[in-house]
Amino acid sequence: MFSMKWFAWAAIALITILLAVLLTIRFAPQVLLKGVNLTSEFNTSAERIELKYFPPSVDLKNFKVSSKGKKFMEVETLAVDSTWHTLINNLAPISSVNIVNGRLDLSNIPAQSASGKNHTAKTKLDLFDLANLLRVKAQNLIIDIDESSNFVIHELDNVLVKTEDKRAQLDINSRTSYQGSNTSLSLNTLTQLAKTDSGNSVSIRLQEVDLNSLLGTKQITEDTTQGEAEIDWSWLQDLVGSKLDLQIQDLRFPQGQIQQLDAQIQISEKIDAIAKGNLSLILENGNTIKEAVSLDLSLKPNATVTNNADASGHISVQSDRLSLSSEGDFNLNGFQENTIKVALEITELPRELNIDSEQLEQYLPAKLKAEINTQESNINIALLNAALANSDLRGDIEVEIISDEQNKVRFDLESEQLSYHSNELDALENEHSVESDDDQFLSKEPIDWAWLSSQNLQGAIKIATLNYQESVFKQISLPIKLQSKTLDIQPLTAQLTDGEIKLNLQIEQSDDGVYATTSFNFKDIDLSKSGLFEEGEVVGALSSGNMEIQTSGQSISQLAANSNGALFAEIGEGEIAQGSMDILGSDLVLSALSKLNPFKKPASATKLKCAIINLKIENGVLRAKNSIAMETSKVAIVGTGKVDLNNEQLNLKLNSKPKQSIGLNLSSLAQAVKLGGSLSQPSPEINTLGLAQTGLSLGAALSTGGLSLLAQGLIDDVTANYVCKNARKAFDDTKTEETIPKNDPNSDKQVFSTNDPLIDTEVVPDSKTAIQVEPSTKL
Repeated sequence: MFSMKWFAWAAIALITILLAVLLTIRFAPQVLLKGVNLTSEFNTSAERIELKYFPPSVDLKNFKVSSKGKKFMEVETLAVDSTWHTLINNLAPISSVNIVNGRLDLSNIPAQSASGKNHTAKTKLDLFDLANLLRVKAQNLIIDIDESSNFVIHELDNVLVKTEDKRAQLDINSRTSYQGSNTSLSLNTLTQLAKTDSGNSVSIRLQEVDLNSLLGTKQITEDTTQGEAEIDWSWLQDLVGSKLDLQIQDLRFPQGQIQQLDAQIQISEKIDAIAKGNLSLILENGNTIKEAVSLDLSLKPNATVTNNADASGHISVQSDRLSLSSEGDFNLNGFQENTIKVALEITELPRELNIDSEQLEQYLPAKLKAEINTQESNINIALLNAALANSDLRGDIEVEIISDEQNKVRFDLESEQLSYHSNELDALENEHSVESDDDQFLSKEPIDWAWLSSQNLQGAIKIATLNYQESVFKQISLPIKLQSKTLDIQPLTAQLTDGEIKLNLQIEQSDDGVYATTSFNFKDIDLSKSGLFEEGEVVGALSSGNMEIQTSGQSISQLAANSNGALFAEIGEGEIAQGSMDILGSDLVLSALSKLNPFKKPASATKLKCAIINLKIENGVLRAKNSIAMETSKVAIVGTGKVDLNNEQLNLKLNSKPKQSIGLNLSSLAQAVKLGGSLSQPSPEINTLGLAQTGLSLGAALSTGGLSLLAQGLIDDVTANYVCKNARKAFDDTKTEETIPKNDPNSDKQVFSTNDPLIDTEVVPDSKTAIQVEPSTKL
């Protein structure tokens, strides 16, 4: 009887317990939701909650979570299930969550309280265990980041598989997209998580990544006024032993794409990364550079929490044509406290750049090494050592950034040899040799002189040998000082052949542009070795001279028009190949005189005795008073006139006088070359006086063997031998007049000034001569 009562009470108790359990399980979710609502600031609700027992699962419909009236989670269907064999099969997750048509608004999630602290994890984070603890499957899950952007998980699935070494591996497939303000990003990924003896192993494969919309509208700016952020490296301790394999088949961005990117990242007490891929970079000119690129990186944090100098290690990037490596202490998110050694090597320039390859490739292959240190607003480049093909440069540079528009630079550089060849001079010569309707030769475009006030520059450059074009300069010393709106070069010195060059230049910024003064002196320059002429064109011919100019203005045209000073150049004895003397305007004269000797083959060279250019410059007008002179063994030449830089007009005349009588083409004697027109379109003419204007008889000249030429003043060795002396002293006598032909319209005479050392008497045409000549012949 007792046993029956005990059994009945036991049955009633068991039924009651089961009923209580069933009721608890049935209504536990509602009770739980109400408990959350009463004890926290969150408000949770669900339209339907279903609890299943076999297998244990919960199905919620229209599940919502809000805080202070702001809804941040809304799920149309949320299913949570677990399996009974979880406890005995460690490959199964404790629970699995399936979300369909969900929405999560991150912008409305309550922020962490101000008293909250970021505690460092006490145990190492195991990514595999974390992912396997709660597996999530999702479809059409929208995560709102802010009012204008969201992240959509179109499909997320995962499966646990066994690898060949009988370890577990979790494969997570996802198809996601990001939508923002005029931006979008699509990702198709396969992520594999696995446990290894040393830690986590993560492998991510991205089939396609399109960043065009995401980055195309973004502008990255740097605020240099803000302090630099700290980096907390505590997370690195949790991932020690982890390995990440990243593969991207196609990564597109606005400036190009990367294909077949393969990267391996290993985390220990430092971060080691190796990557390689094929880079296609679209240039502004529309061309595309294709290059196989590799990256090698190793960084070790300097402390658990760092600021400024964050990590030490090395970073190197290499391609077929470029190699860049750096090692030292890096500030990963700022300017200060970078102390690194840099090595750069360039073997070839991409043709797609469309640059003047001849100009730059003369410095290739190029190798550069330097130590760079950045402190606050200073950049120190020490131990600079550059080897550029046949050139080299070494020294130190210090840059102080005062503001975005102003810098202070100090430098000390030297070179054993620098080589430079430019086609710009040839291009400029060809440009002005082509006839043009544009009469403007000197640019009137204002020059931006703001750099004089924005930059502060001080230093010196010393060059043992400078190969410029075909000239070789030695022992160059170039001191530069730019401060207080004034540029000073005092002085630049160099050697050319066995001669000396000295330049002093000062440019001072003013309200109307700049005020500039310059003096240039050269002495004993051997023209035959100067590189200005082809081999054999000139033999000997030492030159010396000086130039003093003061000017002011804003444009090239104004600087020329406002110039005042003097120019003097002298060339000594030498030998000139026929037609090679393109200076002093004498090429025109020599070309005209090449017909003087029709009876025998012209000589291949002419003996030069002297040549002078002596000009005064007054308010932009270059004046010559019989002060352009050249004397050879055959002819003496003297020039007079002016070049007006204000209107760019030429008015120069070069008179020639032969010094030999035998074998001359008499019809070409006593010629003058007149240079008129403008600087952009000069108009050279040969004004032929001829025998009709000299009173000479062809028969008399031939019968006397040329003695009549001496008698009538066309061949005067005494006068011709003094053209250089007179030109040198031309401006010593202020009463000297310009020698310009004077034609009296009321007279048959053509008169030349008696100040002309070549024609010192009036010449009256002989009406009896039978020779007819043209009065003027265009060259």
